[in-house]
Amino acid sequence: MIIKTLKLAPFGHISSSTFRFDRGLNVILGPNEAGKSTIFNAIQKVLFVPAKLTKPQFKREMEDFIPIGSDTAYVEISFVCGGKEYLLKKRWEATSHAELLHPDGSVMMDDATIESQLKDILPASEGTFKAVLMAYQTGLVRTIEELREEYHDTIRTLGDILRKAVLETDGISIEGFKALINRKYVEYFSHWDIDKNGPEKDRGIKNKWQKEVGKVLEAFYNMESIREDYKSTREYETELDRINERIEQYRRRIGSIKTFVQENEQIIKDMEERNNIELRLSSVNAKLKELKEVLETWPVKEDKLKTLEQALPEVQKKVKDCEEEKKIAEE
Repeated sequence: MIIKTLKLAPFGHISSSTFRFDRGLNVILGPNEAGKSTIFNAIQKVLFVPAKLTKPQFKREMEDFIPIGSDTAYVEISFVCGGKEYLLKKRWEATSHAELLHPDGSVMMDDATIESQLKDILPASEGTFKAVLMAYQTGLVRTIEELREEYHDTIRTLGDILRKAVLETDGISIEGFKALINRKYVEYFSHWDIDKNGPEKDRGIKNKWQKEVGKVLEAFYNMESIREDYKSTREYETELDRINERIEQYRRRIGSIKTFVQENEQIIKDMEERNNIELRLSSVNAKLKELKEVLETWPVKEDKLKTLEQALPEVQKKVKDCEEEKKIAEE
């Protein structure tokens, strides 16, 4: 079996990437958390984990590989078996999907049938892949023990290969090799307590080692720093969600008020017009009251005016007589 391409979109913390492999030895190199294990797991999952899973199966097999903020994982792999090229696609989500493209161009989309076909296409069983061809470093010892118990010839051949790799050191002395190993050990494990699997003297991120910090300890500090950032980010997101919820509540209230205003807009206009009419009516009533008062006093004043008009000639005559008397008196 030869893997040609691998596409993740998304899977684990890889949002979208395509990896192409050539004939011969392919080495994936990168720092911690770069995605090497993610690629390894993607190959294993797409080959041996069905797209349709029960909730417990999904939680056990795929939960760790669903990106944060998403509910989907997707892997696409093209490989050659027996001189024939196949393309396998799997999506794990609420609506799962699987697709196997055969060399003749035919497409198979039934999940159960695809799993059955893969058992016939792949050169070894799932157990062999996981135990030998896809063994983790920590699983090599157990794999060798299983080979020793069941397949004596295989372990003898494997032992010959390992001994040859150790003894044929291309002129490098054992002492030099040991010194290199020691330097590498210090480089990686300085101030790291392997037994406790943590910093020496429990000096965490609040009380970090400042000198001779090994790569493992440095990675641990980086991880803890990211964990703290993640915690603060989650708290911020929680507060942001709370604020957004309040904004949404106010938006709904404003919408409700707008709807009420729209439904009662004519009533409001009618009320405003009524208020204006009532103000004008009040003014007219006041004027009417004033006119009524004038109307009530008008006959009395009119009679008084007539009396005064009748007395006016006599008064005028008296004025004239008084003026003549004044003139005589002045003379």
